Amino acid sequence: MLVFIVLSCSDPDVEPTVFTEDWPDSVSFSDSQLSLVFEGKPIFDGDTISFNGNAAGRRTPKQIHFNLYNHGNTELSFSNTALDWLNSDMLDLMYFPNSIAPQTQDHLVLEINSLNLSSQIYTENLNIPFSEPVEINLNITIPPTERMLLGGDDQYLLISNSYGADFEHEEVSSKSSELLGLFFIDNMFVRLTIDEDGIQSLEKSSNGLTWISEIIETVSTILDCQKQWDRLVCITEDGFLLSTSEGLSHIPQQHSFLNLDAVGNKLYATDTLDSLFNIDHELTFQAIEINPSMNIIDVEYFNEKWLAIGEDDDLYLLDSDNGIDWNIQNWNFDNDALLQIQHNGENWLIQAQASNAQSQIFMSYSGNNWELVSSLNLISQCDGHFYAVDESEYPKLLRSTNGTDWELVHILPQNRSIQSFVLGEEAP
Repeated sequence: MLVFIVLSCSDPDVEPTVFTEDWPDSVSFSDSQLSLVFEGKPIFDGDTISFNGNAAGRRTPKQIHFNLYNHGNTELSFSNTALDWLNSDMLDLMYFPNSIAPQTQDHLVLEINSLNLSSQIYTENLNIPFSEPVEINLNITIPPTERMLLGGDDQYLLISNSYGADFEHEEVSSKSSELLGLFFIDNMFVRLTIDEDGIQSLEKSSNGLTWISEIIETVSTILDCQKQWDRLVCITEDGFLLSTSEGLSHIPQQHSFLNLDAVGNKLYATDTLDSLFNIDHELTFQAIEINPSMNIIDVEYFNEKWLAIGEDDDLYLLDSDNGIDWNIQNWNFDNDALLQIQHNGENWLIQAQASNAQSQIFMSYSGNNWELVSSLNLISQCDGHFYAVDESEYPKLLRSTNGTDWELVHILPQNRSIQSFVLGEEAP
C-alpha cells in the first residue's frame, strides 16, 4: 500500500495532497455515493469517534483527518461550501473540498484548538454539509499528560492546561498541611502531604482536580521524596519508601539522610553533616568524596555534565563528567550565597543571594562562563521554561526560555509560596 504524506494548510483554497489507500468496500452513509474513513476505519452516520485532544498552548496542534470517497459516477457536491458551517468552539476547519469528482477521493481536515480546564472530556456533534448532511459525534479527551501542576505551602495548588501559559484553577486546602512532594507517575499525579497533626497522606489524581487520599499509617516520618527510575523514592527516619505496582513499600534501613535529589539517572542524598551520597537502584549508597571536603547544596545535570554547589567556609561551583568525581570551577561569585542550579535544555541558571539579601540569577550556555541576568526568585524549570517569582509590587509567577526575557503567567495571592512543579509526561 502506497501512502503519501498530507500537508495541511490553514488556507482552505489550497488543496493539499490526499492520502492514497485501499478504498472501503461499501458506502458509509445514506448518500449512496459516499464513504468516510477515519484512521483506516469506515465511519457511519451517527457514529461516535473518541480520541485524545490538546491542552491549551500545545506547540503542535492536534489535527483530525477524514478521508472522503466518491463511489458514484457523478460529482459529489456539498450543500454549503462556505467556511462558517463549522460552528464549534473546539474545532477549526483547516481544509474542506468544494466537491469530489466521480471515483476519486479527497479529505477533510479539522484542528482541535486550545481547550480549557472545565472538563477532561469534551463532546461535539459534527454536522458535515453534504447534499444529505452527515452527523458524527466526537469525544475529545484531554489526558493528564497535557497538564502542569504547581504546588505550594499549605497545599496551595495551581493547575494549567497550557504548559504554564496560564493557570486556570487555584485550590487551597481547608486544613493546613505541608506538601512533601508533587509528582507524575504511571499517568497519575501524586502528592505527599503531612498535616498539622503529623498525619501523612498519599493522594492520587488523574486530572489534578479530584484527589483520592490514602493515609500512610505504618511509616515513620517522611523526610524527602523524589521521582527516579519511574517510581517514587522517599527517605524516612528509619529507611526508604518506594512506590510499586501494588502500592507503597517501606524498606527499613539505617541512614542519616535528610534530603534527596534526582539528577539525570542518579539519585543523590545529603546527610546530617551535608555529606553527599550516591544511591543506586538497589538502594545501596556510596559516599562521594570531594577534595577539599565540603557540603553539597544542590546538583543539576544536562548532556553528560553535572554541576553542583559546594560549601565549606566559602561557596564553590563544582563540575563533573560522571556525577562522582568533581572539580572546582575557577570562578568567583563574590560573597553571594549560591542556592540552586537549573537547566532547561539550553541554558544553565544559578540562583544566588547577595549580601544585601537580594536574589540574583546568573546564566551560562556552557556551564562555565556566567553572567548576571536578573534579580528574581528562581523556582524550577519545566517543559523547557524557567519559572521564577517576582515579589516587587505584588507576587507574580514569571517564565522564560533563556533566563533573560521573562513573561507574566499568573498573579499569585499574597503570602503564598510556590515550591514544586510537575508536568504530565508523555509515555516513552
